[in-house]
Amino acid sequence: MDLNEIDNLIRASRVDVATKRLLKEIKSKKATIEVYRRAIEIASSQQNIKEVVRLYKSAMMAFPSNPDLKNQYLQFCLQKEVYDEAIKFLAKLLKHNPNNVDAELALADCYIKTGQAQKSTIILNKLNENGYAREETYRLLGDAYVELDKPDEAFESFKQAVKQFKPTINTVASFLNHCDRTNRQKEIAELISDLDEEIIKAPGVLFHLAAFYSREKEFDKAEACYKDFFQHRPTVSAQAYTKAIYEHGFLLDKMGKYQDAIVAFQTANDFAFQMYGQDAELTTIETVELLKKLKVEGESSFKAPVFVIGFLRSGTTLVDQVLSTNKTVQVFEETPVLGKVFINNLKSIRKGRILSRKKMQKAFFDYYKKDYGWTGDRLLIDRSAPNMIYLNFIREIFPEAKIVILNRHPLDIILSCYMQFFVPSSLTRDFMKLNEIAKVFNHVMADVPLRAKEDTTLTIKYEDLVSDFENTTKELFSFLDLEWSDKTSEFYKVALEKKQIQTASYHQVVQPLYNNSLNRWKNYDLLLSPYYETLRGITEKLGYQI
Repeated sequence: MDLNEIDNLIRASRVDVATKRLLKEIKSKKATIEVYRRAIEIASSQQNIKEVVRLYKSAMMAFPSNPDLKNQYLQFCLQKEVYDEAIKFLAKLLKHNPNNVDAELALADCYIKTGQAQKSTIILNKLNENGYAREETYRLLGDAYVELDKPDEAFESFKQAVKQFKPTINTVASFLNHCDRTNRQKEIAELISDLDEEIIKAPGVLFHLAAFYSREKEFDKAEACYKDFFQHRPTVSAQAYTKAIYEHGFLLDKMGKYQDAIVAFQTANDFAFQMYGQDAELTTIETVELLKKLKVEGESSFKAPVFVIGFLRSGTTLVDQVLSTNKTVQVFEETPVLGKVFINNLKSIRKGRILSRKKMQKAFFDYYKKDYGWTGDRLLIDRSAPNMIYLNFIREIFPEAKIVILNRHPLDIILSCYMQFFVPSSLTRDFMKLNEIAKVFNHVMADVPLRAKEDTTLTIKYEDLVSDFENTTKELFSFLDLEWSDKTSEFYKVALEKKQIQTASYHQVVQPLYNNSLNRWKNYDLLLSPYYETLRGITEKLGYQI
């Protein structure tokens, strides 16, 4: 085959013709390795991952002794996150060469990234025991334990990687991130003192150092770290860069530089929307409206759980930590269980079919048992702010369930949502533009009082929780028939002992109560004043004033 002719077709934008000729040559079993390479290049440029995988497999069968093909295929799978194919390929390599340590490390990494971290720990511990310990084995072991929600084991693994070997930037960044998520401030300070200049100036390290200095109120040092970080823009991912802009905005807010903070949050939200703002299959407002048509019949067959809900950034995480001081309950934070039950029944809901209450209750508890280890011996509390949009869904599935609704000044909520870097989801796409946040808030909260049932609903103001903690939490515990104790007032100590906190508020809930975030909206009049009239009605309805 004349590859020059293929190249001319590609330059002439006749890629389809070039592809057909290449594939015809491959099918004829006469193709050279260069023919395969051209076909792979075209499929890669078109982001046709499945076709690239197929072509690589075909090429490796045609040229089984070519090591470059194998290495390129593995790198492609890892770079494009085709981890299932990478796992199959690595398993074959190890079958022929069981002592290939690099392949075992790559396999362990793939297991971590595909939710099979337990398999990863078996590989990595075996390598360490057999004398193949490296910085990478301990770092990956730390990553695996993080996924398994074993923070202490993860900490020890990262520590071994840093102390026994000359650590790489990736290892230091992973260790700092873990210390950050598990509130090990002292350990961060100790690690910083041992780092050399090259590592300190790396963007992944600078980000965590900035966060550390910010919490330690060393604002000048934090500002210097962010300044250095932003100089690395071409080398960091869009998501990491955007998250850093959000965090820098919070630093500016702490420093009282509110106009500069506005610019930071506007920039961060614009970047976030460009990354994943268009991905929603069903918007928040569409979900709320769809659930108004929900039809459910049948008796309840399970003991109802408790739901703690509220609009995003309303204080549900604080209530979570308060309730976790009682050992008779098991609080699950920010799980997608209710959303999964909803999505699984979406077609039926759209068609107006009557759903079985018993089946949906069973599906709900099955998810918690299978995916989250709920054993049924303690009261299940589902704490997830996004579930506010599912209030009608909760009422229909569990009509007797007790629901705790958190309210907060609407302008503080809207501002806090705008200032927050959320994990990408169909819900959070609505929280990157201030006008959209205000619109969604008005719609979601409009008829909440009408959907509340006095005997099974308790509404708490976040402001009351902060200003009158003891009386408010006693009312909460009484409503749920739980015993209040002195430990309740020291919830932040319990939070420090808890496994990693999976919420955007994880730094706040491990501190004693503070009122810095109350009425923060008053510092942002220029940003929020266009929405005062739009929100006045719902604000007054919820018992607040503008």
